[in-house]
Amino acid sequence: MILEQELKWICEYLKIKNTKKNICEDYLDKKYIDSIGFLKFILAIEKKFKIKFNNSHFLKRDYRTPIGLSKIIKKIKKNSD
Repeated sequence: MILEQELKWICEYLKIKNTKKNICEDYLDKKYIDSIGFLKFILAIEKKFKIKFNNSHFLKRDYRTPIGLSKIIKKIKKNSD
């Protein structure tokens, strides 16, 4: 599967195989990462992609899947250009 940069990085960070099923699964529910790890994960994303999340990005559950989170990252990057 060809992945965009953001999605590929997320999968590598979480050590998730980049299958269609895995990129749509809730990585918190599946215990790929815990709550403290999630905070570190978000900080790593902000540093890697030079973005800043705000509370509104976490209102919907999209951020809980690799594909959803990669779309949020792309949207933030697009809006900051």
